[in-house]
Amino acid sequence: MDYLTEYNPDWPAWFRQIETYLRPQIPACLRLEHVGSTSIVGMAAKPIIDIDAVIAEGAMALAIVALECAGYAHQGDLGFPGREAFQPIQEAARDLPPHHLYACTAGALELRKHVSFRDYLSAHPAEAARLAQYKRHLAFERRLSRSEYVEAKASIVAEIAATALAWHAARTGSLC
Repeated sequence: MDYLTEYNPDWPAWFRQIETYLRPQIPACLRLEHVGSTSIVGMAAKPIIDIDAVIAEGAMALAIVALECAGYAHQGDLGFPGREAFQPIQEAARDLPPHHLYACTAGALELRKHVSFRDYLSAHPAEAARLAQYKRHLAFERRLSRSEYVEAKASIVAEIAATALAWHAARTGSLC
């Protein structure tokens, strides 16, 4: 299946390559987070790096302008308040490893979900293995289409995301 591959140890380097491209073009206050399944060692994933560019509340306009200047088209929030999507359009950005780029305000729920999910699964390898095995089952054994795969894994991802948010809140003493 083209939508799921085994963990690639080059994924962290792919993130660093994208980060190296973006860092000189964006404000220092914009923090870049490697999120999604490619950020979890050993996780089967779609071979696309997910990146959240984190900006302070009230500074989203700054992030949008900076990322547009770096070669990305702003696509709006796509239904996720506090998270703006960007697509690479200039050649230098398109030549980077495949990636999804989002700008998130520091307190955005989507950012909390992404970071909590990554950190929880990284800290709980048995849970990461359970999710990876389920994803493999759906893609390689059941041979679901991409849309069927996304729908079928939604419940386990939601379950883990809820656990991860609670775990993160307990560790940090905060829901943010």
